[in-house]
Amino acid sequence: MWSEKYRPDRLSTMVGNEDSRLRLYRWLQGWTPGTKPTLLLGPPGTGKTTSAYLLGKELGYRVAGINASDVRTKKALEEKLGPLLENKGLFGESFLLFLDEVDGLHGRTDFGGGEFINDLIKESKYPLTMAANAEDVDVIRSLAKRSEIIRFYPLSHRQEELYLRRILAREEVVVDENLFSQVISKSRGDMRAAINSVQHLPELKGNKKESVPVRDQELSLRELIEKLGPTKDCEEIRSLLRRCTEHSPVVKLRTIYRGVTSGKMDESLRIDVLQQLADLDGLTFQSEFQRKFGLRRYFDTLLARTIFPIRTQIRYHEYDEIPWPVLQRIWNHGRVFRKVANKMGRLSVCSTRKTMAYSLPYFVFEFGNDKKRAEDIAKALEFDEGDVKVFEKESQSLRKR
Repeated sequence: MWSEKYRPDRLSTMVGNEDSRLRLYRWLQGWTPGTKPTLLLGPPGTGKTTSAYLLGKELGYRVAGINASDVRTKKALEEKLGPLLENKGLFGESFLLFLDEVDGLHGRTDFGGGEFINDLIKESKYPLTMAANAEDVDVIRSLAKRSEIIRFYPLSHRQEELYLRRILAREEVVVDENLFSQVISKSRGDMRAAINSVQHLPELKGNKKESVPVRDQELSLRELIEKLGPTKDCEEIRSLLRRCTEHSPVVKLRTIYRGVTSGKMDESLRIDVLQQLADLDGLTFQSEFQRKFGLRRYFDTLLARTIFPIRTQIRYHEYDEIPWPVLQRIWNHGRVFRKVANKMGRLSVCSTRKTMAYSLPYFVFEFGNDKKRAEDIAKALEFDEGDVKVFEKESQSLRKR
């Protein structure tokens, strides 16, 4: 089945519901005993189950998952999860408990299953996440009061179309465009159902690859960089950026940044472009973490205008994908440093960029060199506990060099 063959193997390869997946990621990353469980609500095929399994895998958890609608009785649930709840995993393993389709436990079909889940919420020593398709049932209303709700929404027709065309291109299959459009309109955002329906459409004969419109084909990051050179205007670059639907603005920005730093160009021009990229990084921060989602519509346009003058000088830079935990730590440290540099800049009437370049490294070094000095710095700049930890780690790293 294509739905299994093309099931995402990483969170970054999933389509749609980026905000929901980010909330789920933050929840598991910051989980401690006593933290509320999460309840993933949304129609079938929106990525709830896949998100839970991939998140557990990427953060180093073994996912202990069961379908609650298949195991309805309290006794059956205890048999499935009891040994895990009573003992720690072998070799200190961490588990993520995942109960799928908990909305199946309601009315006469619930033989103590709902009671077991409520007890599990109180006593579990492992993170617990649940998923449900329907929310207008008693068991979900009860669980919602004790859980953090994360909603998953149907994919847009455009997201479905691009993803399905990519699958057809890889399979070298051509289908009737009218039937293809009907599949998308009838799927109602259920990607799994759409993939299964497209797989069973009658195949057309002829030149398969030419039948998939070039303007709709997904671009890889390498292809994006390679196609920048011949472009004639910003609008053409924006169209290329929009075809990279599999990658978030942060990933696009990181790729362009590496391309600018590794390309051959005038240094003053490089500095100007890097400063504009830094400003765009601030825009993505506001969009992702301050929930100003309306800013996203401007990202591709602004990035296109930034790179148009140097489009022929950007080079694709191959790299190994950074693990999510490491990447998250890098981002966290960067946000702390920008925040602190902004405070220092206001106090010294200096730009944040110059503060980051000239003053901040000295303060980081001094932070680990003199305990009294570190306390004075933390007090003057109103550090919270997280800021102190970041400065201590970076100071230790500097002294080892």
